Formats: sequence, C-alpha cells, structure tokens
Amino acid sequence: MKVLSLVDESVKSGGGLLTEHGLALLIDFEGQKILFDTGSGRALLPNAKALGEDLAMVEYLVLSHGHFDHGGGLQSFLKVNKQAKVFLKKEAMGNFYSHGYFADRYIGLDKKVLKKYENRLELLKEPVEIGKDIFIVTEIKKTDPISDFNNNLMKEVNKTLLPDTFEHELFLIIKENGKLVIFTGCGHSGIANILRTTAEIFKGYTIRAIFGGFHYRRSGSNILNQSDKELVENEAQELSKFEVDHFYTAHCSGRDGSESLKNVLGKKVSALSAGDILEL
Repeated sequence: MKVLSLVDESVKSGGGLLTEHGLALLIDFEGQKILFDTGSGRALLPNAKALGEDLAMVEYLVLSHGHFDHGGGLQSFLKVNKQAKVFLKKEAMGNFYSHGYFADRYIGLDKKVLKKYENRLELLKEPVEIGKDIFIVTEIKKTDPISDFNNNLMKEVNKTLLPDTFEHELFLIIKENGKLVIFTGCGHSGIANILRTTAEIFKGYTIRAIFGGFHYRRSGSNILNQSDKELVENEAQELSKFEVDHFYTAHCSGRDGSESLKNVLGKKVSALSAGDILEL
C-alpha cells in the first residue's frame, strides 16, 4: 500500500507544492486508487499534477465529514474524474459553522456542487465494503467524551446552532496482510473512540497505522497552551492502550499537538506534510 499526502497545511520542501487548510490523501492499494478527502479546493489539482498523479484514475472518493476543508475540492475533482463514486454520509450535507466572537462562519460543503453532482454521490447509512478489503465505518461509538478542542464547531438544527456531535463523520479502514490501516479526516469524534470502534468491528486485528487529522487545535491556531498540551498527552496515554504500530498525524493535528503526542508515544508518531509518500 502506498499513501501520498496531496494536501496539507505543511509541505515537503523543494516540491513546489501548494499548502492550504485541508486534507487530501491518495491511497494506492492493490492497483485500486482511493482519494480520501479533497482539501479546501485550491491545492488538489496543482499538487496532483506536480506529483505526477492522474486523478482521473481514482476509483473511489471518500469524504470523511461535511466540512469545507475536506470537501472543498469536490467540484475540481469531479471535473477531471468521470468514474469515481463519492462516498459520504447523508448527514455531511448539513449546515455547519465555526462559532466566533463576532460572527458564525459557514464551514459546510457547497450545496450547489452537491446538487450538480448528486448522481455521483453514494449517501451512506451503514458500514460498507466498497472494494475488496476496503471498508467505510459510518458509526463511531463515543465511549469517551468529544474533546473540547471542538467547542467552537456547530451544526444547524431547525434554524438554531447547536454544538456539533459529528454524526456526519466516518472513517476508512483497509485490511492488508492481516493488519488494519485507518484513515480519518479530523477525528472530531475522538481518536480513541475511532480505535475502540475499530477494535469492536475487527476483533483480534492489529492496527498497522492510523493516518489523518487528530484535531488538536483551537480557532485555527497550531499553538497550544500548557493545559492543552497536557490534555493531548492525557489522550496519548489512552491511545497507548491500543495495539497501533504507528500514528501519522496531518492537517488539524498541529505542530504542538503532534509534539505532545510524541512526548508520550515517542517514535510511534510521525507528522505528515504534502508531498510525503509512505510505503507500507
């Protein structure tokens, strides 16, 4: 399996790639190409071209949740790709906002794009195997409470903004050589909850790696205060209880967040940048 980071806030030096607030990972698994998220929209196509990747060959697009920094490149992708099915939860088509001191900012998916390409969308209600050994998990059991790093994220319910509980979030699992590789967009529902859900579904399997955003940031800042760093380290202690070979942090994990994980998990943690290629 090969995993290529196409879009991220940080970038591998010397490649001439664009950065943006967002995530896109291109996965090559046994000849099948899967795009996991699309970033905010500006960097996806230029970065794919710079890295020599033809997105027209992608067979599956998986959108992790209904925020623009994961689905903002949807229209750009569908213009060049005429075959891929787009998998997301119906709840991801809702209205989502970031709550600020002076105003609430819409951060959901573009409704016009969803309408224009509705025939390409596969709206998921339950877990599904989209290809051999490629699984989408649609329900995350929230045994642990959702982190307060999410406190400014809202959803619209009956024209009222309420704290988001992230029913629109899903994650991807690929099974290879008796081990699992997990892909998460932001991990808003909690990485420990995602790992625990995985362990319940795939009993007895070791997790080779988990890729994606861990959402250790506040109001777009990568800088954490000491109490926030301690909060991440406490979660890292919980993550250490699971059989996971490696944690690849990206996007909203943030520099301080990744370093705080490393304080507990050590060499098991690596931070990804756009342009990074991992051969598993």
